[in-house]
Amino acid sequence: MNSSKSISAPTYPIEILSCSVASAEHLSSDRVIRVAEQIRLMGVGRTQYYELAKSPDFPEEIVLGKRARGRWLSEMIAYINSRKHRACTAMGEGGSNA
Repeated sequence: MNSSKSISAPTYPIEILSCSVASAEHLSSDRVIRVAEQIRLMGVGRTQYYELAKSPDFPEEIVLGKRARGRWLSEMIAYINSRKHRACTAMGEGGSNA
């Protein structure tokens, strides 16, 4: 029997995509997200993701199993916001919620 289920990617608030600072408070709860979801959240390709993951300010990896790794969603959002804030400030857009 061939049953196909469509699995949709999680959707994130538009604040994550703009220069405003998003927070994890409006998400139901903090959770560990795997690499594929981190890449979708960040909006970058795999190569760029792994280059960014080498930086010392990238969120710490959590070992989930022998071959499973993840990171806390709240830490990923904070990292993305810090990068956006730096980029928006450099472009003169501010990056605040005002």
